[in-house]
Amino acid sequence: MNKKLPNKGSKELRKGRISKEDSFYFITTSCNKRKEIFNDMENFNIVRNSLRWLENKGYIDIHFFIAMPDHIHIVCQLTKGNLSGIMKSFKQYTGRRIK
Repeated sequence: MNKKLPNKGSKELRKGRISKEDSFYFITTSCNKRKEIFNDMENFNIVRNSLRWLENKGYIDIHFFIAMPDHIHIVCQLTKGNLSGIMKSFKQYTGRRIK
């Protein structure tokens, strides 16, 4: 049986994912069109401060994060809420601030 893999960015890739409190997650998220926006310290600070806010509000415990020029990696523990919703909010907020 040859199943075709979903396209990059497809909602099909997220089927079956769950958010479980106290679980650890490795997250990679890329900038739109892989634009290198994190070379700018102001943009990096927006991301860092947003992650700190999520941690201070008790949604996640950040164990590690690094910003590369066009993407970020985060290792965190979900402490409350839904990871999908948290990431959606994080990306919307940082995207608006950086624009």
